[in-house]
Amino acid sequence: MSDNTQASNTNQAIWVGIGQLSSFLLSLLSAAILARYFSKSDYGTYKQVLYIYNTLLILFSAGLQGAYSYFLPKQSMEEGKDFVYKLIRTFFILGIFFSLTLFLLAPAVAALFKNPDLQKGLRIFSAVPVLMLPIIGIEGIYSTLRKTHIIAIYTTISRLLMLFLITLPVLLLRGTYITALFGWIVASMFSFLVGIYLIIKPFNSYERSPTRFRYKHIFSYSLPLMVATVYGIIIRFADQFFISRYYGAEVFAEFSNGFIDLPFVSMIAGATVTVLLPLFSRYSESSEGLDNICRTWKSATERSIILVYPILAFFIFNAKNSVVAMYGQQYEASAVYFIIGMMIGYFNIIVFQTVLFALGKTRIYARIHLVQAVAIWLVGFIIVSLSGSPATYAALSRVFYMAQVCVGIYISARVLGVSLKYVIPFSTMGKVLLHSSVICGLVSFMTGLLNLNVFLSLGISGLVSFFLIILSGDIFGIHYRALLSSMIVNAPGVRLLMGRIRRNSNMIV
Repeated sequence: MSDNTQASNTNQAIWVGIGQLSSFLLSLLSAAILARYFSKSDYGTYKQVLYIYNTLLILFSAGLQGAYSYFLPKQSMEEGKDFVYKLIRTFFILGIFFSLTLFLLAPAVAALFKNPDLQKGLRIFSAVPVLMLPIIGIEGIYSTLRKTHIIAIYTTISRLLMLFLITLPVLLLRGTYITALFGWIVASMFSFLVGIYLIIKPFNSYERSPTRFRYKHIFSYSLPLMVATVYGIIIRFADQFFISRYYGAEVFAEFSNGFIDLPFVSMIAGATVTVLLPLFSRYSESSEGLDNICRTWKSATERSIILVYPILAFFIFNAKNSVVAMYGQQYEASAVYFIIGMMIGYFNIIVFQTVLFALGKTRIYARIHLVQAVAIWLVGFIIVSLSGSPATYAALSRVFYMAQVCVGIYISARVLGVSLKYVIPFSTMGKVLLHSSVICGLVSFMTGLLNLNVFLSLGISGLVSFFLIILSGDIFGIHYRALLSSMIVNAPGVRLLMGRIRRNSNMIV
């Protein structure tokens, strides 16, 4: 792969990351505002409505949002137009069923959750699925077209509008959670209209030609993804179930505050998947393309490792100060769960699922999750029956996640017909892991001797660790500075600015 192509992939990934980061931050801000304004009862009902919606969304979307990234690269723009119209039609039908299900089952769900207010909330919110479902695949279209900056802008604007329409009426009108839900409906209407326009716009100048992909092809690809996601929910529910049921509310509070994934890890991994999936799907059509998949996968993994491993090392060696800074001194015990939770970041930054998705091996991906779901529940019951500690369960839970990634990487390499060393940069992994761990560990130890408050300690430790890692990286053959320079040069706006500078220079000459 050429440097220009790598730079282009980096630029695309940066745009995707910006969109995901803005979505996360704006959602977090909205939750923070409403949590402070609503009563606990109203806020709890509001969160329950969103929880039920997001859970059912997995079932009703049927994994179809990934179909754009997989099928569009295999077609011409004329065929792609027909394919897009076919998927929009499918999403509309699923959205109607989703909305009807929320409306009709609202009394039963409210009884299940023992919250009478939930019935009214769900029936009001039932207008949202039919608006949001048809546009959930938009990211895959613009990733295929290599125009992810449009998605970043669209996501940021729609999330900003959603923030204003949900929170401002509540604050100005002294509204309840019902007011917030009506804000959701209005914001969803805007997102729907703009989203549909953006989905159709790239294909407007092309004649519509029948796509060769039938519904059976689409659902054969997408349904295993939906099943895998359901298994993922079962896996995540196991953690909450065993800790809360067998160890009590106080331990669960300590566990839930510490046992988290850092958002930037999933954002980087998600951005990598979004950018590489349509690329790999296009490559998979030939034997030469499989070689490109191997080289691109290894290059993307290496860049992600250099970027993520030092940050993970910093938080692991500063776990106690991190949780105290976030939650207060009363949650100091959460540090052990925080360290255990961070460990998965060293593994899930390797996005093996991109290879399986691009090669149409979604059933294999689902089976890996099925095995993990069964194993984690069986081991959970064994641990609690033997009176094991909650930390032991948390550690074993993470071991299963790590095993899932290792198995997925191994199977992906087998599917590609290559050895692991051909696609995974083991040398870089080892060097970055050792280098960042030694520096962050020593700096954290030295900072701890100064007896500073947690915020000052984190700030000094972070700055010193960052500069030492960057400055000493070249000595150990780890090119931190080169990667950061590449990201800055390819960052949104910088390339445009550099281009203007060059044009102005040429005019002067």
